[in-house]
Amino acid sequence: MRTNLLPAFLVLTVMMVALWLMGMPFLQALTISTAVKIAMVMLELRRSPG
Repeated sequence: MRTNLLPAFLVLTVMMVALWLMGMPFLQALTISTAVKIAMVMLELRRSPG
């Protein structure tokens, strides 16, 4: 489970830093929240077999 979370957090960090450097805190927050929701959904799909 935790190994599946690492790539998601790495992608989130990279996107957060990129948007932060571009000076878009609002879009940054939207992107983080959306990515977190997608990651949680994918984890739930992986957790349930079949």
